[in-house]
Amino acid sequence: MTIDSTDEPDPALLGRVFRRLRQHRKLSVVQVAEALGMPPRTYTNLEAGNARIHFERIKRFAAFADVDPVAMQTSTMFGSDAMAMACCENKLMMINLLSMEELFDELGDGIGDLDSRTIIAGFDQLKAGLIAAARKPDPFAENWTASKRSSVVAWGISIKSLLSRKNRPPP
Repeated sequence: MTIDSTDEPDPALLGRVFRRLRQHRKLSVVQVAEALGMPPRTYTNLEAGNARIHFERIKRFAAFADVDPVAMQTSTMFGSDAMAMACCENKLMMINLLSMEELFDELGDGIGDLDSRTIIAGFDQLKAGLIAAARKPDPFAENWTASKRSSVVAWGISIKSLLSRKNRPPP
């Protein structure tokens, strides 16, 4: 996968992301259209790639379908719906974004003082840890994640609780 540098997300690809996630969740067009406050025909056009889709609509869909809105948007940058499908259960991209928000809250403009090599090394460590965890799931982490599922379900409701210091599992 490579990142596509187009300015506008591809409506056909984003429509396919919506369709695949809707089907994965076994939701009907009517159910999703009602949740998004639009006629079913308009939603069908959205899935067909015949409509521009703003992030607010992605967030509403993600909250209703319990999927990762950031992965949906990121999928368009990668030119594939694979990221959205892979992250729909664990909300990896949303958690990543919220972690970056916490980092900014902590460091503010000091983020600019971080050396690129330090950032790359940190992400390499994180990536290695996630790869290891994916190959050998940790029951504690699975139970912890399950207990936080309701916080992750809807974007913007109490998602900050997922990453608050008091709710983090020990390292």
